[in-house]
Amino acid sequence: MYSGGVESTALIQHATKWGHNIDLLHVTHNRSSTNEMASAKLMGNRLFELQLIKPEIDKHLTDKHKDVVMWMSGAMMVAAKGDYQEVWHGKHSMDPGLPSIPLMTTSWNAMMKILELKTKLLAPLHEYSKRAQYDMLTPYQKSCIVSCRGGKYDAPCNKCVKCQEFKQLVEDVA
Repeated sequence: MYSGGVESTALIQHATKWGHNIDLLHVTHNRSSTNEMASAKLMGNRLFELQLIKPEIDKHLTDKHKDVVMWMSGAMMVAAKGDYQEVWHGKHSMDPGLPSIPLMTTSWNAMMKILELKTKLLAPLHEYSKRAQYDMLTPYQKSCIVSCRGGKYDAPCNKCVKCQEFKQLVEDVA
């Protein structure tokens, strides 16, 4: 799973370090992920894009912290069509989504059972802080990070939630 952020980019570095062949899946919703797709293309791995067009859903259902259903369903679809032993997603040690990992894994395993697959869902770097994951990256990978909802990977707005999280958990920790 590739979002363009620190955690998914650190997963690329981690996989490369350990000699894994990887594919990237990026879920684009409401055509809002142009910057992340540009960043994903810079990584040089095989890339799949899943486009979800859902303006009415977003207009009426505004909880922004439930996007797991978008990327997880996309990952399940790719796993069903491919031959993957593992699907990785990014988390960091202070991620508010950490408590949901066991439930996500249970849901994933139930779908894999239906599909008769043994593909595992993992967050291999979840014990590392966002800063520690950032420090794993090459200078080139750091230059490709998308840490902004409104800006571009090379021109963040410094105002949105993602920019504030990057400042608090990466820049201010240095």
